[in-house]
Amino acid sequence: MELNQDWRRLQSTLHPASWAPRRAPSGSSAAATLYCLVEQGNVGGIFSEGMDLSEWVGASLADLRAQFPDRVIVEWDRAKMESSLLSSLGDSHLEAQVGRWRADAREQVQVGNTSAPRGRKELARLDRQLVARRNFLIDALNDSWWARVLPSSFGIFLRLEGSGDFDRGGRDFLLVYRKGILEQFGVPDLSYLGADRRRDPAEVVKFLSERCTVPVQGVLLHEEDWNRWSEESGPWREIAWAVQSNRVQLVPFRWSVVSLLASRGLLGL
Repeated sequence: MELNQDWRRLQSTLHPASWAPRRAPSGSSAAATLYCLVEQGNVGGIFSEGMDLSEWVGASLADLRAQFPDRVIVEWDRAKMESSLLSSLGDSHLEAQVGRWRADAREQVQVGNTSAPRGRKELARLDRQLVARRNFLIDALNDSWWARVLPSSFGIFLRLEGSGDFDRGGRDFLLVYRKGILEQFGVPDLSYLGADRRRDPAEVVKFLSERCTVPVQGVLLHEEDWNRWSEESGPWREIAWAVQSNRVQLVPFRWSVVSLLASRGLLGL
């Protein structure tokens, strides 16, 4: 199966709160933040929601600040940004790469015009965003204890239900690990299955296992539960109880997986 790596969907799934739509600031684009790459004191690239600022590429950063004295300008030196991206490739695991990049960004990114309205608030918000975010599921899958129990190659199929019964379908996401490394992730292509089979989690898991040539564990849960747990560092005790009460369903049901969930929730393993 050609799954590749859907980075945007991965982040919006693992960190839903950070990707939730935010209320536009008063004045809409007139008050929107400017994001600028800086090259030797000049604008190397620039973006702001709802605005075409291409004419500013090549202009001096000083002129940009003078033109928009009331706007928050997030600035990052382009050479440092590119160096950070290249150095992050030295880590084999995606989450480690992102963590390294965020750490560099937190040290190097500057907010110009902090005296502008919202300037200091924007600086604080940016600092919170750049703190390396962790997801409870990825942390567990990367844990050395789980690595001893789980096969070296496997898949996790998530079906997040907005409401109603699980057999009505939901928002799907697939993670594929090979030799202990998260290699592929994204929304699986289930177009080969008919509508009835797509709604049947057992059929979907069987199909994905065959196409990805790895054992796949299906996990069905409600989206509001997933969103809440994704903002917590250790929701495993509640998850273990949710499995017992059938609020979270495992497809297929494997006692080995239940044991892992229970040990994580009760013993922290």
